[in-house]
Amino acid sequence: MVERSRRGKRKHKQPSLLGSHARSWIWGRNLVRDTLAVGRWPILELYLSESLPPDQLAEACARGQTLGIPLQIVPREVVDRLGQTSEHQGYLAKVGAFPYATAADLLDCPPAHPLFLILDAIQDPYNFGAMLRSAAAFSVTGVFIGTERQVAVTSMVARSSAGVINRVPIAQVADLVSLTKTLNERGIPLIGASEKATETLTDCDFL
Repeated sequence: MVERSRRGKRKHKQPSLLGSHARSWIWGRNLVRDTLAVGRWPILELYLSESLPPDQLAEACARGQTLGIPLQIVPREVVDRLGQTSEHQGYLAKVGAFPYATAADLLDCPPAHPLFLILDAIQDPYNFGAMLRSAAAFSVTGVFIGTERQVAVTSMVARSSAGVINRVPIAQVADLVSLTKTLNERGIPLIGASEKATETLTDCDFL
């Protein structure tokens, strides 16, 4: 059974959205399916194109209903209109605020040899997403980002990351300088990255 949202007469507090229209929606087969599979980033509404293969439609519906997400199966042109894009591949989701981790989440119980990525003032969402893909490739423990002059996790970042935002913990930290001091006090070495460096990441001994 497909759940459909209805407007009642009583007013209820609406959950916070990610931001503007472009930021509140994520789309694409891999990103939406991965977000459903992980179940960490809250999906407030799910729209699936009726043209999807039956097995994909059944899988997404089952997962959406397990998570209690209001979902609708609609014609593809409806998905086009709601998402304001034709690149959705039949999957469109309205998402809530991104669930950032806290610094304590990442630092309190680290593995024996933690590997963190600290990003400061990354303003291009596509660069941010690409860095998250690299972070996943290096199996980082978590990613720290600042709150000033730093792009937040948006739908553009999510798409550019190829879904990594669902797999790698990301924490927002107001004071990155204090964070580096904390890491140093805990015996975690700090390595700076520069486009002018002669040594590549793959050649670096992080231990």
